[in-house]
Amino acid sequence: MIRKLLISLTLLFVISSATIAQESLTLTLATFNKWSKVVSNTGFPLTESFNDGKVEYRAKFMLSMEKAFIVRVTPLSSFESLISTLHNFERYLWNGYNVVYGNVNNTTFLIIEVPENKLIFSIKVEEKMKKLDLEELAENVKFRQLKPVAAPVKK
Repeated sequence: MIRKLLISLTLLFVISSATIAQESLTLTLATFNKWSKVVSNTGFPLTESFNDGKVEYRAKFMLSMEKAFIVRVTPLSSFESLISTLHNFERYLWNGYNVVYGNVNNTTFLIIEVPENKLIFSIKVEEKMKKLDLEELAENVKFRQLKPVAAPVKK
């Protein structure tokens, strides 16, 4: 059982990485880092961040060993292929957004498609967490503020 789960998670990672590599984020790293600092000021200090060029940005916020979450931002185009690999996850509409919610062992995920910002916003917590609580966390960290910088207007 655990072997099947590990194989599934490995496949999920490989598939999502391959898909993500096909498109880059329109969100800049500077914008993501600025947003991370604002989140850090809400009581969950930023403990680490990671970026894979313009394909993925991640940040970990930790209040204590028991209270932490990881945010991952990836290109919009990877949403459908990513969620097609997530069996037993709930797909639903929340505040006009396509969302996927589910658990793998003691880890809970909330994945939000944010088309107006051309990205996927994911939250991962290392505990079983209710859907409403994760939605509230997404609202509290102001995921909608992760907006790409507009291109300069040509004259």
